[in-house]
Amino acid sequence: MTTTISERKLTYSDVLRNRNFALLWVGQSVSIIGDMIYFLAINWFILEKTGSALQIGGNVIFSVTSSMIFSSVAGVVADRWDRRWIMIFSDLIRGFILILFLSSILFGIFNLWFIYFITFALTAVSSFFSPSYQSLIPNILKKDELMIGRSLNVSSSNLLRATATAFSGVMIAFAGTQIAILINAVSFFFSAILLAFIKPPQSIQGTKTNKLTFAAFFQDTASGWMYIRSMPVLISLFILFASTDFGAAFTWPVHALFAEKALGGGPELYGYLSTASLLGAFAGGYFIGRYNKWFKQRPGQSFALAAFIWGCLSIAFSQSTSIPIALGLRFVIGWSLSMIHVPIFALLDATVSDEFRGRVWATLGIGSMVSGSIATFLSGIIADKSSPRLSYLIAGLILVLAALLAVLLKPIRSAQIAKEE
Repeated sequence: MTTTISERKLTYSDVLRNRNFALLWVGQSVSIIGDMIYFLAINWFILEKTGSALQIGGNVIFSVTSSMIFSSVAGVVADRWDRRWIMIFSDLIRGFILILFLSSILFGIFNLWFIYFITFALTAVSSFFSPSYQSLIPNILKKDELMIGRSLNVSSSNLLRATATAFSGVMIAFAGTQIAILINAVSFFFSAILLAFIKPPQSIQGTKTNKLTFAAFFQDTASGWMYIRSMPVLISLFILFASTDFGAAFTWPVHALFAEKALGGGPELYGYLSTASLLGAFAGGYFIGRYNKWFKQRPGQSFALAAFIWGCLSIAFSQSTSIPIALGLRFVIGWSLSMIHVPIFALLDATVSDEFRGRVWATLGIGSMVSGSIATFLSGIIADKSSPRLSYLIAGLILVLAALLAVLLKPIRSAQIAKEE
């Protein structure tokens, strides 16, 4: 007796048979490698030049501020225009921005404010890419493929980030920042080429042609907010994203400083710690993809459990003095993050109307950006005045409180992607 795909559990190979999704996945996989190498290189570059966690925090703040400014516009654009072309132009522009940055370094120019400007510009363009990318995935996958598709994205991206991070720590030490910038620029151009071969459903392509005026922008933004307000689960997610990112942001500017000051390492250890988290996230994403029935039925409960584990382990990590223990803790922290990302992303895919997807993804990030920028600034001051350990301790306590909040919010507690059989 022959068993069809719909009658058995879906696998990664099933969703990769979807040509559009496969092209999107390969392009983003290459881009992720470039992004990760660049991210670690630029943070270490700033630390090497200034010796200050606050200056690294400044780079993060410029990124967050840029997202806050452009996200609302980007969400409206993603719901009006062809999402694939938005992504292509975003990749090309980011590639040329990095070529400009590389040229300045090759001419021996170091200016912290110019680096902040590059970060601001890259993030501005990325703000248009992200909601289009997140909104395109449900357009090219069937509803029963969403959880496994999201699981593949999370698990593979984290494995690639882990590999790139482990490699980049050594590469930065021996080859410097320039090669990292070049690799990221090339990855954007490669992604743009693959995106050009994607052919979304004709019904989707035909809806992205409306002219965007100021009046239309404000009307679309208002309708997006009204749509979110009409759905308690989206309001609850807005609150939870802001809460968890407020906690997580206390660690953003101090990763490199923690490796150096608290554990006595260099860029290699910085890379290894990040690799441990990403390997954990890969393992967690794979686990969820293989055993996704429970997570489909309880995505909100998964969020609460993951935030609690994340918070407790961050508290433990803040006190760690052993490098092997620190690596182990970061691995399990990464696992817990997958328990948030995969189920919640799939929940949004299945819940949000395509007409509003871009605005929903953009709006959900605004609370996180505001809270994250505040926490990043405070963390940089704390780390410079006291210790990066204190930043991790504060992060852990806030994340535990966010987990309790997730339990208290009924729309999150009762959310389901698929009903129990």
